[in-house]
Amino acid sequence: MTPLGYNTGGSQEAFGTGETVISGYFAGQMAGMLLSGFRARKQGRKQNEHSISLQQEMNEMRLALAREKGLAELNFIRECHQSGMAFQRECARQSYINRQQEEEFRKFCESTWHPHFRPDIGAVLTEMQHLDMDEKGVVKMKLMIARTPMVAIGLNRMGSYTAFCDYFKSEYVQKYGLNVDCLWLQTWASDCVSAMADTMNLHYIMQGIPSIVLYPIQRGSNLSLETATWGYQLGLTSMAFDKTFRIPIVEIEADTKRLFRLLVSATAYIDDCYRVLLCQSRPESLYKVKDELQKDEYVWNLICGKYQSLIATVRDASEMLLLEDKIMDELHETIRL
Repeated sequence: MTPLGYNTGGSQEAFGTGETVISGYFAGQMAGMLLSGFRARKQGRKQNEHSISLQQEMNEMRLALAREKGLAELNFIRECHQSGMAFQRECARQSYINRQQEEEFRKFCESTWHPHFRPDIGAVLTEMQHLDMDEKGVVKMKLMIARTPMVAIGLNRMGSYTAFCDYFKSEYVQKYGLNVDCLWLQTWASDCVSAMADTMNLHYIMQGIPSIVLYPIQRGSNLSLETATWGYQLGLTSMAFDKTFRIPIVEIEADTKRLFRLLVSATAYIDDCYRVLLCQSRPESLYKVKDELQKDEYVWNLICGKYQSLIATVRDASEMLLLEDKIMDELHETIRL
């Protein structure tokens, strides 16, 4: 049988027996499929390798995070333990300090306060919680006069400490309506030996209670009126000690009322400083005792010098004090009269 062949031009060609005929179209398709398969396998290998690498990185990150977490937890436990130990050590140290302070306080009360001062410490501590205020809401300063030999001179050397304080309270503090508290006016139970030492001891117990302490002391041929004061703040830096007036004793002997006028003028000045500088309130004590002080030109000139210093201080710090200018102007006009 003669095999048949096909051509496009009408001619026929014969193929040999057993030969396979493959068209160019199918050959191209097969080559394309082979190339696509090769590329797909290559891409699959890359994706597989990338997946494996990513998985390894994630595993390494999980391991690193686990190590960091474990280390952080261990460090936290160590810090908690160290903080707990430090806290226990601090509690033990503070407990020792408290016991030591309690012992020191007990010894101070037994050896220093009770033999020398009259106010009961319990009453002082109670007073801190119920401070006396005036009608403007300003806490009244506690006024105290030290028991010195000079307090008898004011009563022609015949009076006692109690009589001196009672006279000053009734004839000056109460008479002129000074807003100071005389509850502990007679604070001393024995003579004052050292003004500074007594001030330190008083302040140790009474710090936080606004106070004025007056020390009329004779030093040689002069009267030294020394004053101590403190406000609400705690600590030694809140206390001020000043030699307010220093005048010859002959000036005191020339007028039997001069010592009392010096005491009341010092009281008024310190109270006004407290009201202006600490409470940022209007000064009022000088206006109450002005007429009495102007009877003694010597005392009036001394106290006017003090108030001039107060006015200068206030005006220098006007930006920090909530006071109207007219308040200081009024005070300035008063001391010029």
